[in-house]
Amino acid sequence: MQHQSQNHRRHERRWRRHEVREQRGQALLRRPIQRLPRTTRVFAGTLQLSKLGGDSAIRGPLIIGDGNGGANADVVRLGGAIEQISDLSAVTIDSSGLLDLAGTSEYFGSLTGNGNVILGGATPRIGFNNTSTTFAGVISGAGGPDKVGNGTLTLNGNNTYSGTTLR
Repeated sequence: MQHQSQNHRRHERRWRRHEVREQRGQALLRRPIQRLPRTTRVFAGTLQLSKLGGDSAIRGPLIIGDGNGGANADVVRLGGAIEQISDLSAVTIDSSGLLDLAGTSEYFGSLTGNGNVILGGATPRIGFNNTSTTFAGVISGAGGPDKVGNGTLTLNGNNTYSGTTLR
């Protein structure tokens, strides 16, 4: 038990240092994560990314959803300035996942999976890592994706966004 308690305290200090706080079932990230694993996984609840501009909060691949809990059970919600997700990060949204851009026109490397994206007036720029991917989920809301880079982005879902797909 002594060993488990020490590990718990070490883990708590590491999270405090990166200013991740839980509030009403949501994890709030205020500064970039530098010493956590390269891949960020959200498999339960909501991760609210709301740091100020500058370095990206999510610097590696982002996986939203594990297929459990039903549609939109695992959420990443953006707020504040752009650059919450690195321009080169691959974003995967599983069937239980939701990426809520909340009007933030984020840039990221690629988009794949079969979950949901809510634009909220955003025009995300997708494709900075030049990878060809397929997104079979639903993109909805005001706005529309802007495909950049050399890879191909195939949208196979029943998308309902009101803007146009650029490029």
